Amino acid sequence: ENAILHGVVPKQDDGIISILFEIEKDQLICTIKDNGVGRKAASEVTEVSGKKSVSIELTLERLRILNGNRPENDLEIIDLEDQGKACGTSVKVRVPLNTRW
Repeated sequence: ENAILHGVVPKQDDGIISILFEIEKDQLICTIKDNGVGRKAASEVTEVSGKKSVSIELTLERLRILNGNRPENDLEIIDLEDQGKACGTSVKVRVPLNTRW
């Protein structure tokens, strides 16, 4: 959702979003990359609109619950740059596979 609304929608040209699923040891890893405007530009638009996004906070809380509140690197956000200019965002989400409900 963030890649679409905050990344590629504000772009002047075509936006691209890629989603990759991998299994590594006991985790499912989902990597979402976009060629959007970048988090800094997106946050400036959000500030003007006055809306506060809570999706990352909610996602982190859900991942902590799935991981039994262990300190894990559940969510990794990387600002992509090309020669110092923002050219998108990469988000890696790790979800445990061996969760007992």
